[in-house]
Amino acid sequence: MDKATLLCIDDEQKILNTLQVLFKRKYNVIATTDPYEALEFLENNVVHVLISDQRMPIMLGSELLKKAKDISPNTMRILLTGYSDLSAVISSVNEGEIYRFISKPWVNNEVKNVVDSAALIAKRIFANDKLKPIDDSEQAVESMATEFSDTGILVFDNEKQSHQAVYKEFAEICSVYPVDEIGLMMQTLEEHPEIGVVVVDIASNTEDIIEFISVLKYERPEVLTIVTTELTGFQAMVSLINQGQIFRYMVKPLKDSQVKHSVEIALKRYDAYKKTPEYLERHQVATPKVIQEINNSQQNNNSGAVTANRTSQSSSALSNLYGKFVRKLRLFKFS
Repeated sequence: MDKATLLCIDDEQKILNTLQVLFKRKYNVIATTDPYEALEFLENNVVHVLISDQRMPIMLGSELLKKAKDISPNTMRILLTGYSDLSAVISSVNEGEIYRFISKPWVNNEVKNVVDSAALIAKRIFANDKLKPIDDSEQAVESMATEFSDTGILVFDNEKQSHQAVYKEFAEICSVYPVDEIGLMMQTLEEHPEIGVVVVDIASNTEDIIEFISVLKYERPEVLTIVTTELTGFQAMVSLINQGQIFRYMVKPLKDSQVKHSVEIALKRYDAYKKTPEYLERHQVATPKVIQEINNSQQNNNSGAVTANRTSQSSSALSNLYGKFVRKLRLFKFS
């Protein structure tokens, strides 16, 4: 079997040397300190996985990933950084649509697992002729505006700002469902399987929100999540990428044009995912802990064993809700 190609860009040669040692046996590793050289290589070769540092003197990694997405949309993109750079996180999601975010210093086995997963997905994507790049241009989105009537939008926001902005732009073409509790989010998604876009404010209950988003992405990968934020903690935002594969960040105060653009693209993506589920492969996430517990509980119940209660902070409040929620979601999965 041909080796997958891994393209690494970092202004520090010692980082590139480390990556080459980690991956040279399993992959065809191309390493460079020059982002322009990397982009030229990408234009002329199949690259399965691209790993870029963020802070480079010639070009920021988030900018490089945006250009890489335009050149080779099927390449899996991973961002490295040793700094808590919130703007880089936001840009890498909104413009580069990265697969994973890795912080320096990394744990070798974790990086290997991420790259192995990305390479496996990329090889299948490149081999699938059905998976043409999705056109997210304004013209393409505008041409679909009247086709969104059968798709719902769920908005979670205690302060109502996100709901007001979404309702203003989309109430005439979509059903918009406002909620202000995690339990109500679950209930609404259970009752309305047509919901394809979820807009979530993470001003409070950040850990619970991250858990909810990761469960939703795992069970319903076709649903796109847009997070609104006033720049919460760096690690929380990274978790939303790595565990929840969020689609966009919108920084408050929200602008109507920003809301319209982000949600319209999300609606178009949802439509594409419904028609061609193979696109979802690149948005896989690891099994969330709560899902592992639910699956174990079901297996133990089936075998007649007594199951232990969850010991996490959200055990009594959310365990039963998640169990019911997951069972309902699995009834509406498409494949």
